[in-house]
Amino acid sequence: MLYKTDNLIIGTSGGADSMSLLNFLYDYNLKINKFNLIAVHVNHCLRNEESDRDAKFVEDFCMNKNIKLYIKKIDIKKIAKEKKIGLEECGRNVRYSIFNDFSLKYENSKIATAHTLSDSMETFFLNLIRGGNLKSLIGIPPVRKDIIRPLIFISREEIEFYCKFNNIKYVTDSSNFDRNYNRNKVRLDIVPVLKKINPSFNSIFKRFINNIFQEEEYLDNISQKIYLNTKLENQKFNIKNLKNLDVCIKKRVIFKILKDFSENIESKHVNLALKSIENNINYINLSCDIKIKLENEILELRKSKIDKKLVWKYKFNKINDLREINKIFLVKKILENFKKYDLKNLVDINKIENLKDVLFRNRRPEDIFCPINRNITKKVKKFFNELKIDKNLRNTLVFLAEKNNVIWIENIGVSEKYKIDENTKKAFFIYQTKNNVQNL
Repeated sequence: MLYKTDNLIIGTSGGADSMSLLNFLYDYNLKINKFNLIAVHVNHCLRNEESDRDAKFVEDFCMNKNIKLYIKKIDIKKIAKEKKIGLEECGRNVRYSIFNDFSLKYENSKIATAHTLSDSMETFFLNLIRGGNLKSLIGIPPVRKDIIRPLIFISREEIEFYCKFNNIKYVTDSSNFDRNYNRNKVRLDIVPVLKKINPSFNSIFKRFINNIFQEEEYLDNISQKIYLNTKLENQKFNIKNLKNLDVCIKKRVIFKILKDFSENIESKHVNLALKSIENNINYINLSCDIKIKLENEILELRKSKIDKKLVWKYKFNKINDLREINKIFLVKKILENFKKYDLKNLVDINKIENLKDVLFRNRRPEDIFCPINRNITKKVKKFFNELKIDKNLRNTLVFLAEKNNVIWIENIGVSEKYKIDENTKKAFFIYQTKNNVQNL
């Protein structure tokens, strides 16, 4: 988990789980002196004085142990309302966005979260209730990219024993007992019944999850080999041998094929593609931006034509969940070491701070843009024609703009007018997350 790690960013709420993790890593690091520990506490501003109490508790602990701490105070209720999503989802998105910001700030870093076996169990049942696939039933993985979860096989009972044995104090979040949240219903109502039926349920669940993981890994390896054998050039796939496979493998291969084209693939898209293949349907639109062409057992993925009347826009925020096109863009404020970042995605803050109504949006007919390193302003349409950008793709690109003045374009970068230069003191770094933040 900690191979080649210099900086360890630890999500710290102040609860029993996170305080156990922080305390353990602190003690462990005293012995090996390998990591720079960085605690990050996110105050969601949802529980008034209780939220402030939690932040103060974490602050006092870190000060006593001389652990570097960052506290971020975020109005989650306001953001959730703007984005029209639930508080739980919004809070998770914001937390991971903040953790990711710090992982970019500190080189050779990993993010440690205090998820436990109990959290994984809750996730398992929530995914089961929603009708998830085999992979979703694995629960919360111990490692995903640069995120590690050292406590994922430790139960809540073991955490509480560890805290008591080591005299570790912690705070309790009163919202954990609010049954308006489905996760709390699972933890408070469903899991206790199962443990009453079988007191060894924790051990059984661990064994069950391990079995699922092994089967999932085996099936994924098989489907990956088949997927690679089908792959041709230019988003084309030879599916001649796909029809004879078991439906389980078929769906997995189709998922990989579609994932090659778009990050936002759901089971409904896989089922539609499977229907197209089995019934020899030549053309089918899978979503607002993906179309399948099937001819002579060659499957080709194309961009669907987007309705030009579809107009969307979002305020310029740290997290920009562009739901019309299933993309999430994050914005990070940079104060130094600009060369570490992709320069074309850096926007000089001083050059845009006096602009009003800066928005993330799709393109407009009147848009103008000044290409980088070219001191000429031209119509975006003409600029796209010069670059020979696919017409189906143009309406899916994300713009940062004020009125018709385009500041930045997805995949192209910043305007000459707003790029950083030798006088730049601060900049915004714009980047897209490959996975939905909530699934990190």
